[in-house]
Amino acid sequence: MSTTVYIQDSSDITVQGVERLFLGEGLFETLKVHDQQACYTQQHWERLSASASALNIPFNVSLTHCIDLINEAIRHANIVEGGIKLILTSADAPRGLANKANESKFIIIPFECSPSKKPLKLMGSKWRRDPNNPIYQYKSINYLECIQAQRIAKSRGLDDVLFFNTHQHATETTMANIFVIKNDQLITPPETCGLLPGIIRQRAIIIAERLGIELLQKQINHQFIASSDALFLTNSLKLIQPVSELDGQVFNTTHPMINTFHAALVEEKGLANN
Repeated sequence: MSTTVYIQDSSDITVQGVERLFLGEGLFETLKVHDQQACYTQQHWERLSASASALNIPFNVSLTHCIDLINEAIRHANIVEGGIKLILTSADAPRGLANKANESKFIIIPFECSPSKKPLKLMGSKWRRDPNNPIYQYKSINYLECIQAQRIAKSRGLDDVLFFNTHQHATETTMANIFVIKNDQLITPPETCGLLPGIIRQRAIIIAERLGIELLQKQINHQFIASSDALFLTNSLKLIQPVSELDGQVFNTTHPMINTFHAALVEEKGLANN
C-alpha cells in the first residue's frame, strides 16, 4: 500500500485517480500556521493516522516526513499567518461501496487567513444527530451537513449551529467543540454524545487539569446551557472563541475563565501576538 503526496496551491487542485473521493471516503486536518510555523502538528498527524487506520485508508507518511512536507508547503507559499489543510483520500478501487483501495492520495494545501475573534451567535440545530453514528468521530471530508447548517444560520443573521443529538444533548458546532462555564466549573460534552474530539478541546482539558480548574465531561441539554454563565468554542484555527448568544439567550463574553484558557493556549505554542 502506498500514499502519493501532492503539495498544491488552493487554486490548483486537479488530482487524478481519486474515485473514492467522490464517495466521500476521505479525511482532513486543518493546522494553524503562526509566524511560519504549523501548530500541534504531531497531534494532527496522530489523529489522521489513527482515523485512516480505523477507516482502512492507506497512510504511510511518517510524522517526520509529514513535518518536512508541511514546512516545505509553508515556505513555498510564504505563509506567515494562516493554515495548512491536509487531505487524505483513498485512490481508485473496484466498484462497490465495500471495496478498499490499496493506495491513497495525500494533499497539502497552504492558505492565508486571519480568523475573526468576535463572539459568535449560535442557533440550535433543527435536526438531531444519532450519537451512535461512527462518522461523527472522524474528521471526514463529507461536510454537507455542516454546509447546510451554516447556510441556515447565516440566512438568519447568525454565525453557526450547535448540534444536539437524539437524546437532546449538545454535541458540537459545525466547526468547533463547545465548553460551558457554570459555577466556576468547566463542562464539555463527552465523545459518546457523538462528536469529533478536537485538538484544541484536548489541549483545554489538559490545561484545566494543570491549572486546577474542575472540568467535567458530561451530557448537557439546552436548558442547562441556557442557565450557564458563559460559553466558548475551540478549534485549531481560532483556538478559543466566546459565544455571545444561543437561540436568543445572551452570555457573558468576557468571563475570566475564557481569558485564562486563551492565554494558556497562546503561551504554550508561542502565539502571544496572535
